[in-house]
Amino acid sequence: MAPKVDSEDVEDFLSEVDRISNLISDLKDDKISVEKFDQLSERQERSEKRKAEEEQQKKEKEEQARVDFGVRKEKAQVKVDEIMLRKKEKDKAREKYKEYMADESKGTFVTNNTDYAAWELFCPSDDEDEMISSLTPDGPQFKAMEKDMDDRHKKMKEKLRTAAKMKDAGNKAFKAGQFAESYRLYDAGLDADKRVVELQANAAMASLKIGCPVQAIEHCDQVFRIAEFYMDRPDHPLIPKTYQRRATAHRMLKHYKLALADFERAVALMPEDKEVKKQLVKAKAELEEHKREREIKKQADKEKGLDESNLAEEEAQTLQTLGQVEKLVQIVKPVRPRKHETPPPPQEGGEGEEK
Repeated sequence: MAPKVDSEDVEDFLSEVDRISNLISDLKDDKISVEKFDQLSERQERSEKRKAEEEQQKKEKEEQARVDFGVRKEKAQVKVDEIMLRKKEKDKAREKYKEYMADESKGTFVTNNTDYAAWELFCPSDDEDEMISSLTPDGPQFKAMEKDMDDRHKKMKEKLRTAAKMKDAGNKAFKAGQFAESYRLYDAGLDADKRVVELQANAAMASLKIGCPVQAIEHCDQVFRIAEFYMDRPDHPLIPKTYQRRATAHRMLKHYKLALADFERAVALMPEDKEVKKQLVKAKAELEEHKREREIKKQADKEKGLDESNLAEEEAQTLQTLGQVEKLVQIVKPVRPRKHETPPPPQEGGEGEEK
């Protein structure tokens, strides 16, 4: 079968044949000189060469555009994969969290009746969740959403950088004894990304230093939840100290039974730590003393005809109110100590900031 011939190419070829024939005829009839013939030939050659170069450049641009688009797709896919990974991690953590909350035998993490266990506290919805299903470079809206995808990825990276920056700044303030300032910086880092477990642990320690035990418990609970559900690391290195810090917060609130339980967990995980062993012994003595005082009060209330049936509910309400007060104090109190003020003395609860 004969190959198909382009009619335009045929016409161009015939026109060129006619042009050359006319030039040769003119040359024979002395209508043009040899020099003029050579000039016309050279001009034609330059024109054809320029045309060929333009065609080549056009082809190279088209090829480069295809390569560039492929590179853009690859880069976009990397961003999509990263965003999708974070989304999958959150989905997995969400399911584990739901299973845990549905388990009636839970008790390690939930320590009170407040709403600290809310999912959004440690794994909030991010902007990328809104269009996660359409994030694919092979989709028909790729060009339209490419910039939005870049913006979302940039925002995600910026949040991570901000969290890391605030953690480092908070550690510096903590080492300088500026505990209120360190908490403010840790809290700013958590505003950027609440899933940074070191920030939650550091915020718990800073909360103890500034006398906010309810706030400390909240951050300790988040350490447990992030490690267990989001990171899938229930044996995270921060867990032992977090039990110790939460126990200290419970002692400050005179929740001796809860404090004792956390100190026992801390000792089990840090059997060589002499300080936490001392705290455990002290917590046991405090619980026994509290039981004696409670029994005396119960007997006195009974003689007065007072009803203790609402005691647990009143304690829960008091705890919630105290937590609200702590947050208000953080708003109105100065975050930087005055020059003539000395840092408050260290409290129990383990070492300082985490790296």
